[in-house]
Amino acid sequence: MKKKEVNSARVPVYRDSGFELYDADTTARVFKEETDHEREPLNYIYSRYRNPTVVAAEEELMKLEKCEWALLTQSGMSAVDTALSLFQRGKETRPWLFFTEIYGGTISYIESVLKKRRGLDIHSFNPVSETYDLNEFEKVMKVLRPELVYAETISNPLLIVADIEDIVKISGKYGARVIVDNTFATPYLFRPLNSGADLVIHSATKYFSAICCHLMMLTGCQPRLKLLISGLTVSVKMQPVLPDGLMRFLLSKRYGSPVLRSMRPIKKL
Repeated sequence: MKKKEVNSARVPVYRDSGFELYDADTTARVFKEETDHEREPLNYIYSRYRNPTVVAAEEELMKLEKCEWALLTQSGMSAVDTALSLFQRGKETRPWLFFTEIYGGTISYIESVLKKRRGLDIHSFNPVSETYDLNEFEKVMKVLRPELVYAETISNPLLIVADIEDIVKISGKYGARVIVDNTFATPYLFRPLNSGADLVIHSATKYFSAICCHLMMLTGCQPRLKLLISGLTVSVKMQPVLPDGLMRFLLSKRYGSPVLRSMRPIKKL
């Protein structure tokens, strides 16, 4: 079939499970380059690795978060797990500190997976009434010296607001990485990466609902860390509404449905 560029204003939905590799030399080269984990490969192999429709959606989301990398995943919790897995180093993993006012599914994951199954040293930081006392937070940081801090900009569901800028500053003093779930604030109101967060997560089933797939922007972008999740191969469940829904979202600045995660590239963990 003759192939040519089509001047459409819409991004097509590529439903291919596998993509055409034209000859033996191309096949050998593409599979050799597979371990480079390019976000947008020159030749696609298999949609479970990378898919051009997904890549197009990630690029639009990168513009919203002003980040260098984005990764769509099949569910919100798969995005959380992928993000946190970046920092797991077996027995060498130092303590992690989680703010307690976060999504219930994340709390269940912490208790049933991180603590019970993976044996990680997990600690919690509680608010006083409806606010976090950052003086107390700094005291905890000074004693605990955690490797990772996890918080939500606006908590789900109690809407407790965390001062991400100061949390990032305090965490940085003690060498901790910071992951922020920015679902309720959205990049329209606040971009944690601009304040020094290392990785940002959005649940697209909330304010990115026009998109219909789960995205993890490990943009995956990280300012202080300068690292990305470029080596992940995550399964993405795509729906026909994705391209048009995304365009409507961008035009109207209305946030909609899947799970987005954003983070900045990190040089070294």
